Amino acid sequence: MAPKGKGAAAPEEAADPNERVTPPAFSEESLAALSFDAAEPYTDPDPQILPSSLEAVVTSWQRPSEYLRALVEEGGEPYVVLPPVVAEVEEGAEPAPVSRELPNLIESVPHIADGEGAAVAEARRALQWMISCIQLVALHPTQVEEGCFLWELIHPQTDGRPRHVPSGKYAVKLFDQGAWRLVTVDDRIPFDAAGVAMLPRTTATLELWPLLLAKAIYKLHAGAPSSLSQDPTVLLRLTGWLPQLLPISPRLPLDAAWATLRARLGSEACVLSLMLPADSDEGLAEVGLHRGPLLAVRDVREVAGEHYVRVESELLQWQGELRDTDEESWSPELGEGL
Repeated sequence: MAPKGKGAAAPEEAADPNERVTPPAFSEESLAALSFDAAEPYTDPDPQILPSSLEAVVTSWQRPSEYLRALVEEGGEPYVVLPPVVAEVEEGAEPAPVSRELPNLIESVPHIADGEGAAVAEARRALQWMISCIQLVALHPTQVEEGCFLWELIHPQTDGRPRHVPSGKYAVKLFDQGAWRLVTVDDRIPFDAAGVAMLPRTTATLELWPLLLAKAIYKLHAGAPSSLSQDPTVLLRLTGWLPQLLPISPRLPLDAAWATLRARLGSEACVLSLMLPADSDEGLAEVGLHRGPLLAVRDVREVAGEHYVRVESELLQWQGELRDTDEESWSPELGEGL
């Protein structure tokens, strides 16, 4: 019976497995409360990790100790590989303070382009969007606050450098709901049927930081209806920057779009990039472009009354006029002006 004068306690409601749980705020105390070293490999209990576009092409999940074993088993007994979170620039070099340079480029995902079907196409766009967002941050290291530049977001750390954890448990510092928060992930990596990782990787095979970053962002986005393809919240998560979208409409004069780019590029508090339109894939393909990745705007100039914009991307290669081998379009005056 309930105590006199009080009603019976209401039964507790079962937690909704699809309800988004806000990660704890980042602090030295919340970081210290996490235990990273354990005898058994850590497995994230949260089943919602990848957006549906990537989940559709994933056929297996493997830990670094599993997929790296195949890389070193060549004509002899396998040996233990300890993949670094951030790889050294030179093999055999002594550990040095983490630099904000990007010596090992993020790889593109050409293998997805060879597939067929809407699911494969969407997976390619989602993954390249993530890669291009990471590249955009890498191109602007001075505009990211201390402790928040790409691999600096990954914990635990030793002397400012993210360290490898044998248990495979990591905490990633990401921006969400107005504050830096800690998102816990394991080191299991999703692979497609071709045996290729479905998360960003660098040209350094053993390096883990982009995989862990992307996995944490996807986990934070779990349950949302969008696929994170061309979603600016990826940049918000990585940097705390507040993205502002400025549409460039064909109904507006071209001079207005160019003037907007020039004005924004001159601001030290602004990082500028371009998203390609979603309804012109055929026209873009003719010049080596396609919808999906961000393009970093590096420079805008006016030469002989014409407006030029220089953009940068490791995922695309310009095949239109003014490409390196297009000698007809380049004049001595234009070369000097640009």
